[in-house]
Amino acid sequence: MTDSAANKVTVFPGTGAGGIGVGTPFVVGKNPVSVTVGDVNGDGKLDLITANNDSGDLSVLLGNGAGSFATAVNVPITGNPKSIVAADLNGDGKLDLAVANFTSVSVVLNIGDICNNQTSLSISGQTKDVNNKDCRT
Repeated sequence: MTDSAANKVTVFPGTGAGGIGVGTPFVVGKNPVSVTVGDVNGDGKLDLITANNDSGDLSVLLGNGAGSFATAVNVPITGNPKSIVAADLNGDGKLDLAVANFTSVSVVLNIGDICNNQTSLSISGQTKDVNNKDCRT
Protein backbone atom coordinates (compact mmCIF):
# COMPACT_ATOMS: atom_id res chain seq x y z
CA MET A 1 0.00 0.00 0.00
CA THR A 2 1.37 3.43 -0.91
CA ASP A 3 1.35 6.30 1.57
CA SER A 4 1.94 9.39 -0.55
CA ALA A 5 1.94 11.80 2.41
CA ALA A 6 4.74 9.89 4.22
CA ASN A 7 6.63 8.86 1.02
CA LYS A 8 6.44 5.19 1.99
CA VAL A 9 5.09 1.89 0.78
CA THR A 10 3.83 -0.55 3.40
CA VAL A 11 3.92 -4.32 2.97
CA PHE A 12 1.35 -6.40 4.88
CA PRO A 13 2.41 -10.07 4.94
CA GLY A 14 -0.05 -12.92 4.96
CA THR A 15 -0.24 -14.95 8.17
CA GLY A 16 -0.65 -18.27 6.40
CA ALA A 17 -4.03 -18.75 8.04
CA GLY A 18 -6.02 -16.35 5.88
CA GLY A 19 -5.15 -13.24 7.87
CA ILE A 20 -2.95 -10.22 7.36
CA GLY A 21 0.08 -9.49 9.53
CA VAL A 22 1.46 -6.21 10.80
CA GLY A 23 2.62 -3.88 8.02
CA THR A 24 6.23 -2.86 7.53
CA PRO A 25 6.82 0.56 5.91
CA PHE A 26 9.67 1.24 3.45
CA VAL A 27 10.80 4.72 2.40
CA VAL A 28 10.46 5.50 -1.33
CA GLY A 29 10.45 8.64 -3.52
CA LYS A 30 8.14 11.63 -3.14
CA ASN A 31 4.40 11.03 -3.47
CA PRO A 32 4.26 7.33 -4.42
CA VAL A 33 1.01 6.83 -6.33
CA SER A 34 1.31 3.29 -7.66
CA VAL A 35 3.17 0.09 -6.80
CA THR A 36 3.81 -3.13 -8.69
CA VAL A 37 5.59 -6.40 -7.89
CA GLY A 38 7.98 -8.39 -10.03
CA ASP A 39 11.39 -10.06 -10.08
CA VAL A 40 13.53 -7.11 -11.18
CA ASN A 41 16.96 -8.71 -10.97
CA GLY A 42 16.13 -12.30 -11.92
CA ASP A 43 17.02 -13.84 -8.55
CA GLY A 44 13.63 -15.56 -8.15
CA LYS A 45 12.54 -13.19 -5.33
CA LEU A 46 9.74 -10.65 -5.68
CA ASP A 47 10.74 -7.00 -5.68
CA LEU A 48 8.69 -3.79 -5.36
CA ILE A 49 8.64 -0.87 -7.79
CA THR A 50 6.80 2.36 -6.97
CA ALA A 51 5.89 5.23 -9.28
CA ASN A 52 6.68 8.49 -7.47
CA ASN A 53 4.80 11.44 -8.95
CA ASP A 54 6.45 14.41 -7.23
CA SER A 55 10.05 13.21 -7.54
CA GLY A 56 9.58 12.00 -11.15
CA ASP A 57 11.17 8.64 -10.52
CA LEU A 58 10.65 4.98 -9.74
CA SER A 59 11.78 3.38 -6.49
CA VAL A 60 13.10 -0.17 -6.81
CA LEU A 61 13.22 -2.23 -3.60
CA LEU A 62 14.86 -5.62 -4.01
CA GLY A 63 13.20 -8.39 -2.02
CA ASN A 64 15.07 -10.83 0.20
CA GLY A 65 12.52 -13.61 -0.25
CA ALA A 66 11.46 -13.49 3.42
CA GLY A 67 9.09 -10.52 3.26
CA SER A 68 11.59 -7.70 3.65
CA PHE A 69 13.16 -5.37 1.11
CA ALA A 70 16.43 -3.50 0.63
CA THR A 71 16.63 0.28 0.79
CA ALA A 72 15.01 1.84 -2.28
CA VAL A 73 17.09 2.81 -5.28
CA ASN A 74 15.42 5.74 -7.09
CA VAL A 75 15.64 5.77 -10.87
CA PRO A 76 14.60 8.85 -12.90
CA ILE A 77 11.78 8.32 -15.40
CA THR A 78 10.45 10.62 -18.11
CA GLY A 79 7.56 12.73 -16.84
CA ASN A 80 5.69 12.44 -13.57
CA PRO A 81 4.59 8.83 -13.11
CA LYS A 82 0.97 8.14 -12.17
CA SER A 83 0.64 4.40 -12.66
CA ILE A 84 2.99 1.45 -13.20
CA VAL A 85 2.71 -2.17 -14.27
CA ALA A 86 5.34 -4.91 -14.56
CA ALA A 87 4.92 -7.60 -17.22
CA ASP A 88 6.77 -9.22 -20.12
CA LEU A 89 5.56 -6.67 -22.69
CA ASN A 90 7.54 -7.90 -25.69
CA GLY A 91 7.45 -11.67 -25.13
CA ASP A 92 11.18 -12.17 -24.55
CA GLY A 93 10.75 -13.77 -21.12
CA LYS A 94 12.18 -10.76 -19.23
CA LEU A 95 10.29 -8.37 -16.98
CA ASP A 96 9.43 -4.97 -18.49
CA LEU A 97 7.64 -1.89 -17.14
CA ALA A 98 4.97 0.41 -18.52
CA VAL A 99 4.59 3.72 -16.70
CA ALA A 100 1.75 6.16 -17.29
CA ASN A 101 3.03 9.71 -16.93
CA PHE A 102 1.02 12.93 -17.19
CA THR A 103 1.06 13.09 -21.03
CA SER A 104 3.19 10.10 -22.02
CA VAL A 105 3.78 6.43 -21.41
CA SER A 106 7.30 5.28 -20.60
CA VAL A 107 8.31 1.73 -21.47
CA VAL A 108 11.32 0.10 -19.83
CA LEU A 109 12.31 -3.14 -21.55
CA ASN A 110 14.31 -5.72 -19.59
CA ILE A 111 13.98 -3.93 -16.27
CA GLY A 112 17.21 -5.44 -14.97
CA ASP A 113 18.87 -2.65 -16.98
CA ILE A 114 16.35 0.03 -15.94
CA CYS A 115 18.78 2.94 -16.27
CA ASN A 116 19.58 2.27 -19.93
CA ASN A 117 16.45 0.96 -21.66
CA GLN A 118 13.77 3.65 -21.26
CA THR A 119 11.55 4.76 -24.12
CA SER A 120 8.92 7.47 -23.79
CA LEU A 121 5.88 7.59 -26.06
CA SER A 122 4.05 10.92 -26.13
CA ILE A 123 0.28 10.90 -26.34
CA SER A 124 -2.35 13.58 -26.72
CA GLY A 125 -4.36 14.23 -23.57
CA GLN A 126 -3.69 12.90 -20.12
CA THR A 127 -2.98 9.33 -19.07
CA LYS A 128 -4.61 7.85 -15.99
CA ASP A 129 -3.55 4.24 -15.77
CA VAL A 130 -1.70 1.36 -17.39
CA ASN A 131 -2.46 -2.34 -17.07
CA ASN A 132 -1.15 -5.63 -18.37
CA LYS A 133 -4.31 -7.22 -19.68
CA ASP A 134 -3.66 -9.63 -22.54
CA CYS A 135 -5.94 -8.57 -25.38
CA ARG A 136 -4.95 -11.47 -27.65
CA THR A 137 -7.61 -14.11 -28.20
